Amino acid sequence: MTTIRSSAAGLRKAAVLSPLLCLAPLTAQELPARGPRFDASVGLAGGTFEHRTESSSRDDRTSAALLLLRAEATTAGGFGGGLRLESLASDDDLFEGTGANEVEAEQGTLFAHLTYRLHEGRFQMPIRLGFLLDDYQLADQVTDLEIDHLSAGGYVELAPSFELLANDSLRWSLFAVAGAGVAATTIDPEGDDEDYDASTVRYGLEVGTRVAFGRFDLGLSGIGRWQAMDESDPENGNTIDGYRTEFLGAMLSFRVTF
Repeated sequence: MTTIRSSAAGLRKAAVLSPLLCLAPLTAQELPARGPRFDASVGLAGGTFEHRTESSSRDDRTSAALLLLRAEATTAGGFGGGLRLESLASDDDLFEGTGANEVEAEQGTLFAHLTYRLHEGRFQMPIRLGFLLDDYQLADQVTDLEIDHLSAGGYVELAPSFELLANDSLRWSLFAVAGAGVAATTIDPEGDDEDYDASTVRYGLEVGTRVAFGRFDLGLSGIGRWQAMDESDPENGNTIDGYRTEFLGAMLSFRVTF
């Protein structure tokens, strides 16, 4: 009788475990394809902004804030695309103490891109290639005159991330976003009938960590944006000085995935 009961218990265990053992290989096969098909995020950064003018004493640093909006969609195969919008604004005391009028700097950037997402285990890296449109504006706080630097060109970006911890309730990862691009720039100084042409290079870097709960995650990162424009081509014997800008800050972000 004891033998019969043991055999029956063994059969019940086998009946329960057999489907689970069959499903385990399937689960393991599906794991590499894990990841968001669509994600949208918003980030807000505070930090410092610096503008350095070539062949001029108009060099200064002030506080600034940056708002970032991202949206990206990829297929199960990793192909897709997305958009990123950035809006940066400095305090209105740029160039204070240099002998020049105080200025407020504002910058708006649009990056529209194709994406291919690499994914292997806990590591993934979207590769983004696309078109970047940037408008950098300096507004004189005394004369109300503005000068616009409108740039358009190509940009490439890599965004690796690695999950340090992953379970049913929590995922913790480290990530970075690094990009670079080259653009043609048209400069439009208010009060000047001429438009000036130049070339601009742009770099971006973000390094941080994310903690995810289900479909939502919070991120904390350091972010940097660098832009450099060469001196413009001459128009009627006049040129626009080249410049270098830098924004360094700390960003808090919120992301939702579907």
